[in-house]
Amino acid sequence: MHRQPMDTAMTIAPALEIRKMGRSYAVCAGKSVFRRFRSEAAAIADLQANRALWAYWAGSVGVSVENAECVTIWA
Repeated sequence: MHRQPMDTAMTIAPALEIRKMGRSYAVCAGKSVFRRFRSEAAAIADLQANRALWAYWAGSVGVSVENAECVTIWA
Protein backbone atom coordinates (compact mmCIF):
# COMPACT_ATOMS: atom_id res chain seq x y z
CA MET A 1 0.00 0.00 0.00
CA HIS A 2 1.39 3.40 -1.00
CA ARG A 3 0.91 6.29 1.42
CA GLN A 4 0.69 9.89 0.32
CA PRO A 5 3.12 12.27 2.02
CA MET A 6 1.59 14.36 4.79
CA ASP A 7 0.66 17.91 3.85
CA THR A 8 3.42 20.09 5.31
CA ALA A 9 1.07 23.05 5.76
CA MET A 10 -0.74 21.08 8.44
CA THR A 11 2.42 20.30 10.41
CA ILE A 12 4.02 23.75 10.62
CA ALA A 13 3.13 25.79 13.70
CA PRO A 14 2.30 29.47 13.15
CA ALA A 15 5.02 31.98 14.04
CA LEU A 16 5.05 33.47 17.53
CA GLU A 17 4.65 37.23 17.64
CA ILE A 18 3.89 40.17 19.92
CA ARG A 19 0.75 42.00 18.77
CA LYS A 20 -0.84 45.21 20.05
CA MET A 21 -4.46 44.55 21.04
CA GLY A 22 -6.33 47.61 22.24
CA ARG A 23 -4.37 49.04 25.18
CA SER A 24 -2.37 45.86 25.81
CA TYR A 25 0.16 43.63 24.07
CA ALA A 26 -0.23 39.89 23.57
CA VAL A 27 1.86 36.83 22.76
CA CYS A 28 0.12 35.33 19.71
CA ALA A 29 0.40 32.52 17.18
CA GLY A 30 -1.75 33.27 14.16
CA LYS A 31 -5.26 34.05 15.44
CA SER A 32 -4.58 32.47 18.84
CA VAL A 33 -3.82 34.76 21.80
CA PHE A 34 -1.83 33.08 24.57
CA ARG A 35 -1.33 35.85 27.12
CA ARG A 36 -1.82 39.62 27.42
CA PHE A 37 0.46 42.20 29.03
CA ARG A 38 0.15 45.89 29.89
CA SER A 39 3.46 46.79 28.24
CA GLU A 40 5.31 45.69 25.12
CA ALA A 41 8.50 45.20 27.15
CA ALA A 42 6.76 42.73 29.48
CA ALA A 43 5.37 40.80 26.51
CA ILE A 44 8.79 40.61 24.85
CA ALA A 45 10.45 39.52 28.10
CA ASP A 46 7.86 36.77 28.62
CA LEU A 47 8.19 35.55 25.03
CA GLN A 48 11.98 35.33 25.38
CA ALA A 49 11.76 33.58 28.76
CA ASN A 50 9.01 31.11 27.77
CA ARG A 51 9.60 30.65 24.02
CA ALA A 52 9.69 26.83 24.32
CA LEU A 53 6.34 26.78 26.14
CA TRP A 54 4.65 29.11 23.63
CA ALA A 55 6.16 27.15 20.70
CA TYR A 56 4.74 23.94 22.20
CA TRP A 57 1.26 25.48 22.44
CA ALA A 58 1.57 27.03 18.95
CA GLY A 59 1.93 23.49 17.59
CA SER A 60 -1.05 22.11 19.52
CA VAL A 61 -4.21 20.80 17.91
CA GLY A 62 -6.41 23.55 19.37
CA VAL A 63 -4.26 26.30 17.88
CA SER A 64 -4.07 24.44 14.57
CA VAL A 65 -7.86 24.20 14.39
CA GLU A 66 -8.31 27.85 15.37
CA ASN A 67 -5.89 28.96 12.65
CA ALA A 68 -7.15 26.56 9.96
CA GLU A 69 -8.91 27.89 6.91
CA CYS A 70 -12.67 27.44 7.13
CA VAL A 71 -13.97 24.91 4.60
CA THR A 72 -17.68 24.61 3.79
CA ILE A 73 -18.85 21.21 2.58
CA TRP A 74 -22.17 21.22 0.79
CA ALA A 75 -24.05 17.93 1.00
